[in-house]
Amino acid sequence: MMQWIIALVAGFALSLLQESAPDSQPTTAEAPATAEAPTTEPAEEVSVRTLADADELLLRGDYENALKGYEKFAASDERRVPATIGLTRVKVRIGEYDDAISALEHIEPLLPKAPQGADARRVAAWHTVLAEALEAKGRYDDAMAHLREAIELDRGAYAARTRLGRLLELLGRRDEAVETCRFYDDLLTQKFPDTAEQVTAAAVGFYRYSALTRHPNLNDRTEYVLHELLQRAYEQMDRGCWPARIAAAELLASKYNLSEEDGAVADYNAALRINPNLPEAHVGLGRIALEGWQFEEVEKHIEAALKINPSCVPALALRASLKIQERRYSEAIEAAERALAVNPNDLRSLGLIVSAYLCRPNDVAPDDGDASSAGPDEYRQRAESLNPCSAVYYAALGDTLGGLRQYQRSEEAYHKAIECEPTDPNPRCELGMMLMQWGEEGKARDALEAAWALDPYNHRTKNTLDLLDTLEGFATHETPHFIIRYDKAADSILAQYFADYLEQIYEDVTGDYETELTEKTTIEIFPTHRQFGVRITGKPWIHTVGACTGKVIAMDSPRRHPQLQGPYNFARVLRHEFTHTVTLAATQNRIAHWFTEGLAVLQEDSPRSFDWTELLADTVRRERLFTLQSIDWGFMRPQRPTDRTLAYAQSEWMCEYIVERFGYDVINKMLAAFDEGRSQRRVFLEVLGVAPESFDADFKTWAAAQVKEWGFPLDPPESVADLRTKAEADDADAGILARLAAAELDDGEADRALESARKALAADAEHPLALTVMIRLLERVLRDPELSDARRTEVADEVVPLCERLMEVDPKSWVAPRVRGQIALKRRDFAAAEECFKTLKRLCPMDPVSYHGLAAIHLDRGDGKAALPELLQIAKTEEHDADIPLNIARIYDKDGRLPDARFWYRQAIYIDPFAHEPHEGLAAASMKAGDTAAALAEYKTLCVLDPENSGRFADAAFAFHKAGDVQNARTYAEQAVKLDAESPARSLLAVP
Repeated sequence: MMQWIIALVAGFALSLLQESAPDSQPTTAEAPATAEAPTTEPAEEVSVRTLADADELLLRGDYENALKGYEKFAASDERRVPATIGLTRVKVRIGEYDDAISALEHIEPLLPKAPQGADARRVAAWHTVLAEALEAKGRYDDAMAHLREAIELDRGAYAARTRLGRLLELLGRRDEAVETCRFYDDLLTQKFPDTAEQVTAAAVGFYRYSALTRHPNLNDRTEYVLHELLQRAYEQMDRGCWPARIAAAELLASKYNLSEEDGAVADYNAALRINPNLPEAHVGLGRIALEGWQFEEVEKHIEAALKINPSCVPALALRASLKIQERRYSEAIEAAERALAVNPNDLRSLGLIVSAYLCRPNDVAPDDGDASSAGPDEYRQRAESLNPCSAVYYAALGDTLGGLRQYQRSEEAYHKAIECEPTDPNPRCELGMMLMQWGEEGKARDALEAAWALDPYNHRTKNTLDLLDTLEGFATHETPHFIIRYDKAADSILAQYFADYLEQIYEDVTGDYETELTEKTTIEIFPTHRQFGVRITGKPWIHTVGACTGKVIAMDSPRRHPQLQGPYNFARVLRHEFTHTVTLAATQNRIAHWFTEGLAVLQEDSPRSFDWTELLADTVRRERLFTLQSIDWGFMRPQRPTDRTLAYAQSEWMCEYIVERFGYDVINKMLAAFDEGRSQRRVFLEVLGVAPESFDADFKTWAAAQVKEWGFPLDPPESVADLRTKAEADDADAGILARLAAAELDDGEADRALESARKALAADAEHPLALTVMIRLLERVLRDPELSDARRTEVADEVVPLCERLMEVDPKSWVAPRVRGQIALKRRDFAAAEECFKTLKRLCPMDPVSYHGLAAIHLDRGDGKAALPELLQIAKTEEHDADIPLNIARIYDKDGRLPDARFWYRQAIYIDPFAHEPHEGLAAASMKAGDTAAALAEYKTLCVLDPENSGRFADAAFAFHKAGDVQNARTYAEQAVKLDAESPARSLLAVP
């Protein structure tokens, strides 16, 4: 991360160049507290009267006007040298490295041969900027030679010294780097540098020396660098010193202090307020965004950096990292090659391009877009010739391979990076994070503790070590195929339920994919969502309740708690995540993302929800289905709020289509092909016999037929603009206005749609489309939880006659009975509600509203038998409401159908295991069925859930007594009596 800092420091100090220029004027670099936002508009031409003016423009990022100013002064013999040096600094900033080198070499004959004083400092500056341009082109030896010349000429050339130290470190010449930076360890005990620029260079060099020598006070020295050096530089010495801000941001980012208030993001943004044209700030922000999978934000920052400097190697390398994370390996190769075309010796880009080759399927067809004529061996050899032991190169390999779950190869790469640079904590930290994903928590702790010993300032390391401490305190429940770890104090009741369910599904899931696992799968249940997020990503938040990293499945506890996301159907989540474990194992983690997600949803073995059905139908109508090439972006880089949900739904739908068209056996053949390292294209060509493009077309046709069969319209949305033009005509009728309202509603313009619908109804009060749009809009209003009771009544009064009118003019409309029935139910007009819901069920049997409504009516009347079929239908797709299976269980229980009752009580427990009622019902039903052991398990659970209730212990005591377990009967009876001296369990204590 630190290589950018050196470039910035070297490119900042301009004052030395102007010492003898007769028209130079003193200038201040102080910036306002808040600068204008970055702009891409052409710079307004400004007057440049002195070289100092041009310097100021350069520092502010007005490169265009700075360049014009320097060019003007470079025409003068008297100012040619300082003006040309300034001019080349601009060219370096905008990526014109060859022009910069040529211009500097052109003025070399004008430099004094034996310079002294100010002349020596000016020549040192010439060497420094030339070295900067040479380094950007990968000419490292030439760059180091010039940096040494600069240091020889000017002991105060701190920027040159710091750059030299970093280059030596980059090339594996660690001892030389230490000696070069030792200067700062001595310097800062004797004097404080004179300028903000010198302080920044000294801060970076001092930190690198401290890190490379494993200084015992590294933590204190880090604080000193951040607060006593860099903060003093940009707050007290020069508020316009953006390189100090960038240096602070880079250091904080390396510690994973990414806060927008006082972390890396804050400093990057502060630098951009001073100079809006800093590629390095955009690259830094882009890297942080990539950590959070904010892919659009990453691309935005890459584009911003490349607009300023089209040859920005770190930006191009960041794009390669982005494309690798998106599994677009050929595009990653192309981005890395663009970086290497600028600097053929950039070790990070070399690591990325080799990584992309390693991760790309081994049979990529020519039409897959292979961007490279070279192969990975050429790039590997180039990296090794530059530095046979480059931590930068091997860390890039480790990061990439670990992100793609190629854990063993990732571990090997990280160990090599650690061997190459034993003082760098980051490879150890990343190794630890990768080992956490792999489930190797013991090895992870070793790596993370070693990282912490080197750098006790890294937030990510600390978060994960804290998590490991928590995990070590977890209780463990082991079964033949699973290891379940949980917080005993908070979640002890979960272990047995998880264990029973997992063992129940093990043979089903592994058998379906013909994959027997060689290791037990670990399930970790976290008592807070923050801990779950750290477990999965190293950060405190992740937008899901379960995640699989291979042989480890991590989950939120399904408890109700402010730090959790509430009860959820843990059985469905377990089945979904365990399917990932199996399909990842079956393919050595090579399965396409959409395919593993589709199979996991399919394996849940539940009908598609109505919400997903509506979403899929609307997607087909709008012709927005993902293709095989784009669907993974729905998970990783959603463009619309519904894209991630659509990606899950369509993935399952495509798996359903594959099974219907090609047969279920083809699934395992596809898994086997992925396991062999084949590309998705080859899998489809060789296993299914169709090209991906043909599959997309065929699936689209099949999907449209499905939607038609479901009863949804396929007419695409009309153009709002065209309809508005027609609506403005004098002869516009209700039909045009209604179509406009429908199009506006489709386009998300609810207010305008409401206005158009009202106009249409004014022209024709019985127009079906106008009525439909109006009802849909008013239904949205009624769903607003913030709506006042008075306003809700007012809206309902308006929509009821509209529904009744639509049911008369269009008896096939299911919108009207749906809304009318819900209003009638809320008003307890059960007769009207029941009629509407029966009509809705006939017209749109997939809509769960009718089943919910009819079940509510029957339950209110006490007619459980009538409610039962409605509840059973709801239960097929409703996965988060424990009341549904609980009511079903009660109905079966009352009817004496104990096996069914017990099944449904258990389903309620799967959704809300901490609620008392399902356990009470299951215990009682089990006792009636003569299954005392099952009843005892529930009574014991209730004692844990309700430890102050003597009745719980009494029930358990009597159950143990019935089972013939005298000792436990006495133990539970004693506790019951302790809580309530009058407990009926007292009778058991008199039994000898």
